[in-house]
Amino acid sequence: MQLIFKLTLVLGVLLPGIICAQNISKRQALEDVEQFKGILLNESSYLNSKGLNLEKELDFLYNSLDETVDIEGLYYSLMKIVGNIGDRHARVRWEGIKNSEIGLPFIMAPISGKIVALKKDLKNDKYLHFQKNHPFVKAINGLPIDQFMDSIAWSYKYAPKYSKTHYVTKERNYDKLLSKVFGKSDSYAFTFTNENGDKDKIINLKLENNPKLWTDITYKPNIDDAQSLFKIIGKNIGYISIPAMIDRNGKYGNLYRYVEAYMHDYKNTDALIIDLRNNGGGTRQFLMQLAPYFLSPEAKPWIANVAKIRSDQMISEDMESMQDRYLYNYNSQNLTDLDRNEIDLFMNDFKSAWEYDPKRFSDYFYMILRHDMGVNHYYYDKPVYILVNERSFSAASVFTTAVKGMGKVKIAGIRTDGSSGRSRKYDLKHTKINLKLSSMISLQRDGETLDANGTEPDIIIAKEMDQVLGNKDTQLETLIRLIEK
Repeated sequence: MQLIFKLTLVLGVLLPGIICAQNISKRQALEDVEQFKGILLNESSYLNSKGLNLEKELDFLYNSLDETVDIEGLYYSLMKIVGNIGDRHARVRWEGIKNSEIGLPFIMAPISGKIVALKKDLKNDKYLHFQKNHPFVKAINGLPIDQFMDSIAWSYKYAPKYSKTHYVTKERNYDKLLSKVFGKSDSYAFTFTNENGDKDKIINLKLENNPKLWTDITYKPNIDDAQSLFKIIGKNIGYISIPAMIDRNGKYGNLYRYVEAYMHDYKNTDALIIDLRNNGGGTRQFLMQLAPYFLSPEAKPWIANVAKIRSDQMISEDMESMQDRYLYNYNSQNLTDLDRNEIDLFMNDFKSAWEYDPKRFSDYFYMILRHDMGVNHYYYDKPVYILVNERSFSAASVFTTAVKGMGKVKIAGIRTDGSSGRSRKYDLKHTKINLKLSSMISLQRDGETLDANGTEPDIIIAKEMDQVLGNKDTQLETLIRLIEK
């Protein structure tokens, strides 16, 4: 039996697709950590953006390794290091980690950077407060909820505040995370408080099986029913919901034809809303399709985004991948002399808010938008509102920052979870832990990185409690009232 067990461990290391070993030798762990270090130093674009002391973190990790190393423990250690980079596309994955079937005895939902405790309203398929007069979670075992969120937010430490709150509510391993913060237990003291935060109620509660997660049931666009994403709302406001930045040549490519058709129908509306809430990103093709409508024929070329890539990347591959993002170097044949003149003027006043090491990066790449880039376009000269929230990510966040300040465009909602990193994946040799890291820095027009900053709306519209409970879409209703006012 002992021989079979040892053979299983060996096979688990050699054939991870068949058997997933939970332990490796110290030598193997050290080799993986060295590989991890090399990947960060040579590939990561945001490695030094938040002041991470990589050598110090790795020295601590080296000294903590036993002769036999638990992969799960190593996985969490690497996750913490990657989380300290500030790269919103970065993540660590390991197939040995499974979502727990044990979780909190209530549903956690985000609202204005706070956590509200809910339960399902089985009669109406909505939500009710878990504690009617004490809706907010104030502390766990005496630890303030903000500190608790920071203590478990390893993968999203530098996400904007509202985005971080959202990700905390989506955790599927609260039993493990709670035990790492407080020590293993099946019961914790939860402090609930009222609207003003001055009347508390402490309850000892046990974790439960089959934990439930909150979803915004007031806004659930159905991408399978393309026509439902377009409508006239309010008195005369055109509305387009874009659930994902899908590829024009992909499964839902017909959505681009709907956009063109409805933009023709919306020509005589009083305003336009483009809803990018909960949009997790994809390609920049929707931006290239819609932005020309918002620029007048007389408008100068609009520098929407500037970026740099790690200079040790392969040039041919870089050029191709950057063109997929409509990013071109200064001398590219895809840019005109007029574009270059505008770039020169723009760069006179442009400065990156992050003082990166220029030796590690290429020259700038530029994303330019013009009215004449569109086919069958016209100039929509009415107010345009881009409605976003804390889950507007990657290409959706790029869309938001690209059009902010353009023509008559205003951004409404909540700061986006910005990210635009041109990510790459890597497997560690022995543990098969998978890393995903950005190899590009993406800068907004104001010089801030998209990663860790997102884009601040011109008009702040947070969710109200009625939206959290599933009663009505308060963000959209508020925006309609503001437009019609």
